[in-house]
Amino acid sequence: MDQILELIAASSRSTFWLLVLVVVLAAFALASWLRVWQRLGLWMLSPSKCLDMASVDLGLPPKVIPGHIAVIMDGNRRYGRETFGVGGAIRGHRAGGETLSHCIRWCMDYGIQSLTAYAFSTENWNRDPSEVDTLMRIFAEFCPKIKRTCLQDDIRVKVLSSDFKRFPQHIQKLFTELEEVTKEHKKFNLYLCVSYGGRGEIALAAKQIAKKAVRGEIKVENINEVTLGQHLLTKGVPDPDFVLRTSGEYRLSNFLLWQVAYSEMIFVDKHWPQLDRNDFLAVLHEFSRRKRRFGK
Repeated sequence: MDQILELIAASSRSTFWLLVLVVVLAAFALASWLRVWQRLGLWMLSPSKCLDMASVDLGLPPKVIPGHIAVIMDGNRRYGRETFGVGGAIRGHRAGGETLSHCIRWCMDYGIQSLTAYAFSTENWNRDPSEVDTLMRIFAEFCPKIKRTCLQDDIRVKVLSSDFKRFPQHIQKLFTELEEVTKEHKKFNLYLCVSYGGRGEIALAAKQIAKKAVRGEIKVENINEVTLGQHLLTKGVPDPDFVLRTSGEYRLSNFLLWQVAYSEMIFVDKHWPQLDRNDFLAVLHEFSRRKRRFGK
């Protein structure tokens, strides 16, 4: 009997230490995966993923000024509803347009050369028809205002659209006129992504290349990344140095999928209409701290 009890005790000790070993190994594995997730920007529970505005010394100028920034102006509807209540979404969109005008001025004041703004995606056409109609009216209001600003401040506007014909004729005319009257301006570049989708843009480029290949204008074996880049809507435009997304969201939402391969990503909790100059300056400071390696 004593031998049996000793065997049971020995077996229990072995099982205990085996469990301890399993727990330790699991802990190491979990810690390793968490480090990987953090490096990939996938650690969704960490509040540090969004820029902490309070941690930035705004008394110092940014050490590095980007040449081109891209913004995903998220949170207009939520801001409108939270601020103005029921029916306030449209007021939120109008407030977002005002913030874009301010952002253009901030960029110019800090020496940034180009701004790309994601104003209306191809997926936005799937929203409630009444909201889409209202957004078209806001575009009709926005174009003359931005036109005056561009004429006054020597700003060139380029409209980037992967499905431009979906706009009503009068909106197409306004955007086309905005491009035409500013095409010789050189002080600042404003790229407006409207009825735009990154996948659609790449598909359009692929179709153009395919047509040239069929006509014998290009050899298939000569098609490369440069070839595709030359057929994108952004041909000749430097890739963004960083992408700013507001409203605490952490995704690209089909925005410049080709162009932002090595762009920095900066996320802000505030809704787009809430962004002010100090927030923008904090974003520039955050970009200055980034170490860009471009895969090296």
